[in-house]
Amino acid sequence: MDTTQKSSRLLGLLEGMENGLAFAAFLISFILMALVSLNIILRYVFSSPLSGTLEMTELLMVPMVFMPLAFAQKSGGHIRADILYIRIPYPYKKPLDIVINVIGFLVCVLFVWQTSKDAFAAYQIRDITAGHVRIITWPFRVTIPIGFLALAIRFFYQLVSHVRLGTPNTPNRLTS
Repeated sequence: MDTTQKSSRLLGLLEGMENGLAFAAFLISFILMALVSLNIILRYVFSSPLSGTLEMTELLMVPMVFMPLAFAQKSGGHIRADILYIRIPYPYKKPLDIVINVIGFLVCVLFVWQTSKDAFAAYQIRDITAGHVRIITWPFRVTIPIGFLALAIRFFYQLVSHVRLGTPNTPNRLTS
């Protein structure tokens, strides 16, 4: 297997992971919407709301936000300051993109480290919600480092693409 085949296979795995995490976040948002809708119906039609809806809503927001981070980076969904980027002369854009990807990668690695420690601590102390219904929190907390790990891998891939190929490999990036 040559380098191009390995590279395209790794890219396929990366995009599969990103798409899978984004799809899981989509499913969670659908579950969240169904849960809140059911709670509203039960509250106002039968005067009997679901217990724990507030707690589950709070917890489900965590994977819904953090799991699709890499997908958003891949598709250009994160906020960028392109108004400044388009004013930079073309020869300086590649080094700037490399610096941006290095910083993004390092920040994500730090977030993976810290949020992993936090999730493990929540597991060790058997952390639960403080509301009416007690729900363990560590399974939801684990999705934070997973999301940042996927984003770190995406930043690393973009960094390698910049260095090896000289291409930005980020969609919608203005190059003029």
